Amino acid sequence: RGEPRPDGVPAIEVADTTRALGELAAFHRQRWGRAAASGGRANAGKVVAITGSAGKTTTKELTAGALAGLGLRVLKTAGNLNNQFGVPMTLFGLTEEHDIAVLEVGTSGPGEIAWLGAITKPDVAVVLLAALAHTEGLVSLEAVADEKASLWGALGAHGIAIVNDDDAELKKRWRTDVRTLSFGNQDGVTVRLEHAELNASGTQARINLAGLGAREVSLRLVGHAAATDAAAALAVVVALEGDVERAIVALGSVPPTPGRMALTQTRAGVTVCDDSYNANPRSMALGLETLKVLATGGRSVAVLADMKDLGRFSQAEHVRIGELAVRLGIDVLVGCGGEMAHATSAAARLSAGRLAPHPTRVAHVMLSSDAISIVQSLCRQGDVVLVKGSRAMAMETVADALTQRFGGSA
Repeated sequence: RGEPRPDGVPAIEVADTTRALGELAAFHRQRWGRAAASGGRANAGKVVAITGSAGKTTTKELTAGALAGLGLRVLKTAGNLNNQFGVPMTLFGLTEEHDIAVLEVGTSGPGEIAWLGAITKPDVAVVLLAALAHTEGLVSLEAVADEKASLWGALGAHGIAIVNDDDAELKKRWRTDVRTLSFGNQDGVTVRLEHAELNASGTQARINLAGLGAREVSLRLVGHAAATDAAAALAVVVALEGDVERAIVALGSVPPTPGRMALTQTRAGVTVCDDSYNANPRSMALGLETLKVLATGGRSVAVLADMKDLGRFSQAEHVRIGELAVRLGIDVLVGCGGEMAHATSAAARLSAGRLAPHPTRVAHVMLSSDAISIVQSLCRQGDVVLVKGSRAMAMETVADALTQRFGGSA
């Protein structure tokens, strides 16, 4: 408005460009869906939407891989373009070359997921987890659960909700007027994770599908969380009545996503676990638990940076992470950033007391370059180093630097 328009260039004035972008994407999604469905291919024209406080990107990648293994032509969210701009732009990528879309949906404040759900009109809506994240905008765990569960509100009468049976807050918010499938660790769910065993090569999981029995799933991804995400992906396959056996084979081909539990064995014999993409209290705890399992032949070293956007919960949650590191028996904790001072102080106090299984060496720095120097000086062959922090902390630079300083990839 107020700017001259170049001659010959059509323009439409709108009150809100962001909302207009979403409305155009919604129109394109519906037009594509009708055209794709008319071709007669099974599940063509459908959209799978995935949200949760952790695991969205991994589940998106696993789901897209499983569906591609069924012969479907899949459009998936690139990286984690899951916000009010990324979701519409992804939808614009739908063409006659695609049968199905697998979309990651995120949020930074109340109402965003409901709006993105209205745009995507999912046929299958997966909600993975409600945990403390973005609590500067979503001020409580209950508010987070409300926001995540709002994705189910976008389902039509024939839509399918996929729910995490292990999440108490989400269970309170399940829709009862649509078909619902569940995943988790308990009896009675549609897809049950019975066991997960992990090592530096990946994760071996045993997953039981209702009516079909137990199946062994071999993943290239590392961690119990990855196995849970695979269970969610298989729930999508069940929802779409796909061939589970083919899907399981396809899951084994999905590579690790950079910055998400991506392991590099260096020439010096030190394993660098790059989980630097982002962090909240739940994913940080899962990262520490995975580190402890992986560090069987050497020491466990955690290089953790601030968890952002936690608002009034920030200090308490950083304290909790520091204490968890000691209780798990992490050998070395290096905290980076202002908020991580709460974690390292708490870890040092607990480690000095009688509750610690063995002392944890603790250090705190403000600069990532100092963290790199500390880790390089103390690590030796067999050690495993976890690098993790919120996106704003750019901890991928630490992971990359450590990999290079230990001689690069073996």
